[in-house]
Parts: sequence; structure tokens; C-alpha cells
Amino acid sequence: MIDFGYPHGPTFQSRLLALLVQAPRAMCSIIQPHYFTSPILAGIAHVVTKCHKEHPNAPLTYIFLKEAVKGSLSSRELQNWSLYKEEIKQAFNSHLSDRPHLLGVAAKYAKEYIYREALVLGEKSITAGKYEHVHELLQKAKISSDFGTGKTIHWRDLPHPSDYPHEEIEWIVDGLIPAGHAIVISGDEGVGKTIFLLAMARSITEGRDFLERTVSPTPVIYLGADVSKVTLQNYMKMMRWNPDSDFRILTMWTDPEAPMLDSNEQLNWLYKYAEKYKPVLIFDTFRDFFNGEENSSTETKPVLDAIKRMRSLGATVILITHPPKRGKSVIRGTGNISQKVDVAYFMERVKQQGKDLCRLTCPKKNRAGAANITLTIEKQFIQTPAGPFLRIREIKDLRYAERKQNGQYGHVLAYLRENPGKNQKEIASNLRMSDRTAKKLLNEGKMKGELSCAKGQRKTILWSVEPKNKSGPAAEE
Repeated sequence: MIDFGYPHGPTFQSRLLALLVQAPRAMCSIIQPHYFTSPILAGIAHVVTKCHKEHPNAPLTYIFLKEAVKGSLSSRELQNWSLYKEEIKQAFNSHLSDRPHLLGVAAKYAKEYIYREALVLGEKSITAGKYEHVHELLQKAKISSDFGTGKTIHWRDLPHPSDYPHEEIEWIVDGLIPAGHAIVISGDEGVGKTIFLLAMARSITEGRDFLERTVSPTPVIYLGADVSKVTLQNYMKMMRWNPDSDFRILTMWTDPEAPMLDSNEQLNWLYKYAEKYKPVLIFDTFRDFFNGEENSSTETKPVLDAIKRMRSLGATVILITHPPKRGKSVIRGTGNISQKVDVAYFMERVKQQGKDLCRLTCPKKNRAGAANITLTIEKQFIQTPAGPFLRIREIKDLRYAERKQNGQYGHVLAYLRENPGKNQKEIASNLRMSDRTAKKLLNEGKMKGELSCAKGQRKTILWSVEPKNKSGPAAEE
């Protein structure tokens, strides 16, 4: 049989195998084993096709396919079992948000293959004088290549959730930057967004914790369309940062320059990097990367499609934006932008204990987790003989801690009004707080004169609310 092979490279073929493995019910009629140029991929595809043919309604699991493939290999092929196992694992774990694109390419190639094979066989029939057979071959090719409208529609052919394995969220920075998502960090000019993300990029590329958060080592490409060479180098000098090979930059003064997001020609090579390296892409600032009107949903759609494409290829995209001058929106421009991103952060200046700080919050949306994130940051410029040294650190929100403590103290008062004469252990257990916290709050109440204590059995200290506070301010809480 003639094997023309898929016209794309090994990476693309691996994604097609993942499509076949994750949705064999829909793909077995389109993706054939002999299409693959790699013997390993072709062997796995052959087992998938065979298993689906024998058990069309049975779900295909990783363990089942691994054992089925292993059982189909000869002793010589088993020498490469580790390669087979890695491809099977990758096929089940691949995130295929660009499934329509993969399916379109596969269907187009399958049609081309079917017609080419029909023409080759037709030429032999013409040579043999079997002209009627040529017509039959072309009709058969037309029916075989009609993957949609020409086939009977069955409910069972529609995708089912079990066709796609469950995927846990992976984190580039634990609890802050989810892998494979589109993230916005918005804030006024000069609030510190660039410094914050460069410090994060350093931790990500070096695999070091960022603000006491676990980091997954990942390549980073910083795209600064409007950042000057002097500014960027000064930031790195102040951070005492000599970037390793996992950090790269694209600006208007590099070669190549940073690509525009509304230029398909410039984006093609960036897509290749996104697919191969699964990097973190930082666009500073997002508005500088397209020429259209930012308030137009029509003109921003191709730009957002490019962001979604990079995300589907495995990249983590971070967009630096500015807020509007009026209104409560986090991101300036059309609402289309905030709708399409997965996480929207807002950075603002705050004062706490006389210090100028920055606070990062998630006021609008977070598809990767809870939206109650609050991160207060201090930028420290330490003067040294070699020039200023910049570092950032997280500052605990003291006001939040105080509010939380006051809330707990109110619970203690209310509990003791209803249950006087309880000891510290009982209070801590019933209010679900630590013994240390309970002790601190009880002593605080005693100092305020709102709580009293008495000795119980076996030297136990029993706590109650002072009678005078039953009609006082504490009773009103």
C-alpha cells in the first residue's frame, strides 16, 4: 500500500495520535494507522483502531491501551518499549483545545490520501482495459471520504465526557499563575507591573520559589513592544539578575522584533515556539501589540484568537494592561478582552503603616480557582556601593489579620454568653480554632475586663463573660 505520510512533523503527528486515543469513536474513520510516518505512532494507532473495532462502546483507558500495545509487540519491538509508553502517556495527557483545527487537517489529508490511492488503482485498471472499474473506484473514494453529511448520524457518535481524561490544573506559580491559561495583570502606569513580572520570570526560569510560592521551572519569553533597552537592562541590574538560557526577550530593538498579534505572518513562528517549548509569554503592554481599535470587539477578535491559539498550543500567556479612566472595569477597551481571558488581576498602590506598597487582587474572575486572592507587595530599593539593589517581598495584610482576629474574638464572646464556665480546650474545640489562638483571645478579653476566669476541678480555668457586659457594648456584637 502506498504511504504518503502526514505532511507535518512528529509533534503534529503526536497530537493527531492524541486525538485518536482520546476520541476513538469519532476519529477511527478518519485517522488511519498507515498515515503515520513513525512506526511507533503507527503501531499504537493500529492497536487503538483494532480495540475500537472489537469493542466500539468500551472506553479506552491508559492502562488498557498500554497493556494492549505491549502485548502486540514482538520481542525486538519491546526493546523500544519505553518510547511506546512515553507516546501513550503523552497521548492521554495532551490538552487538545485546538481539536477542530487538528480534525480539519486530518480530514483534509485523509480525503487526499483516499483519492490518490483511487487514482493509482484507477491507472492500473485503465492499463488493463477495465474502464468501468475506474468509475467504481472514484465513487467508492467519494463515499469513503465523506466524513460528515454522507454518513448516518447516531447519538453514540457525539462526544461524551468520558472520551476526554480529567486534567488537574497545573501551576507555574502555585495558586497564582495557572499553566496553559491566559492571564491579565492590569494597573495604572508606574504601579510596578513590569518589575513584578520580571521578578516572577526570574523565579520561573530558575525554578526558585516566588514570594514563598512553589514554582514549576518553565521557559519565559518577555515581549516588551515599548520597553527601552536602557530601562530593561537597568531593571535586571538592580535585581542582580544574569538571566539563564531559559529567559528570552523580543522588543522593537531585537532581531527578530516582537511580533504583532494582528499579523498572521509574524505570528506563525511564535506559534511554533509556543507548541515546542510551552513557555510563559509576557506581553508588555498588550495594547502595543495590535493596530486596531481597542474598543472594537470586531478588531480585537483576531488578536484574542491569536492569544487563544497560543494557549491551546500549551503556552501560558500573561497580558499587561491598563484600567479605563472611568467605570469599574479592570481592563481598558472592549469587554471582549476581559471575557476571553481566564484570570484577571488588578494591581494598585496602597499605604500600610506609612509604607508605599502594591496590592494584587482578583476582583473579577478566576477560572483556575477562587477569586479571593490578595497579595500585598513591597518594592525595596537598597542602596549599595554597586548601585541600588531591588527586591520585592510579600507583606502580610495586617488590617485583614486584625479584622479576622476581631471576628474570632466576637465568636468567643458569643459562645461564652451561651455557655459560661467553659475551659480553654472546650472553647478551642467548639469554635474550631487552635489552643494558641484561643489562649490569646481569652487573655485579651481578660485584659479588656470583658471576660473573667475562675478555678474549676483539677486546676482547670473556667471562662465566662463579665456580668456588666451583658448590657454593654460587647453584648451588642
